[in-house]
Amino acid sequence: MNSTSQDQSDAFGFLDALVEISRHIRWLVIVPMAVALMVMAALYLRPGRFVSQAIIAIPASAPDAVGAVNIWPRYRPVNLVASQAVILMKAPGVLDKVLSASRTGSLPILDADRSALLTRIQADVIKGDDSLIKLTVRGNSAAEAQATANQLIDAWLQTQLPSPRQLAELAKWRAHAQSLLTTAQALLDGPKGSLSSAAGLGELLDRYFAQLMDIDRAIAGPGRELVVQGPTLPEAPQDVPYAVTFIQTALATAIFLIMGILIRLFFIVEGRDPDKARKLGQVRASLGRHPDGVSPTDR
Repeated sequence: MNSTSQDQSDAFGFLDALVEISRHIRWLVIVPMAVALMVMAALYLRPGRFVSQAIIAIPASAPDAVGAVNIWPRYRPVNLVASQAVILMKAPGVLDKVLSASRTGSLPILDADRSALLTRIQADVIKGDDSLIKLTVRGNSAAEAQATANQLIDAWLQTQLPSPRQLAELAKWRAHAQSLLTTAQALLDGPKGSLSSAAGLGELLDRYFAQLMDIDRAIAGPGRELVVQGPTLPEAPQDVPYAVTFIQTALATAIFLIMGILIRLFFIVEGRDPDKARKLGQVRASLGRHPDGVSPTDR
């Protein structure tokens, strides 16, 4: 009978947990509130509270010309999909140009600088339209957020410019296209033939001229025409739900502390039983602790 009563008194019950929690009620109130206040302070003082947004369109690749009018191997200034453009916007070469534009002097750019800038940049493909990219840039002020977004777009556009080898090839094709265009124009201005031949020459002249314009656009590279919506100038810092954040942080901290109290109480109560105490000692030993709670290295 006494053994049964002893077992019941050593059992881990709801009242034991309630008593243990009530003993630490002061810390269960003070610590969560302190943690929540620190989180709110960090949110209030964090950099990048101003947000500038822009939308960039990636044009679809146009089909190549066919037949006799295909006078040059078409060079597409932007020959990539939106997902690839997002990756390029975060490439080290692009980030370095943005950092260099915002610095004075010749200080070296470190990986930590690139990582800090990356935390302020978010570029995503808009769902439902694979050709549009939404760019979001944070800054300590409205002007800084907008300027950084513009610098990032300009640096990314520079990566789409043709290389020196491509420029040399395009220059040759442009001279060839200009020669064909001049010849077609001379034939059209010469002795008049049949109306059908004149109409054919006129159509050919239009196509040669269109391809010459394509080559000129390829040489110039893509420009700001890809920016559907330019970087905005935020009027106020981004709102933070401080009340919700405070409540969520305080509750999460309180739950974490209560779990720690209950786990500690569980081991204390279970340790009163000799058989369970021996098993707990085996667990401590397997974790590198002596059964009495002292590490073997501390002895």
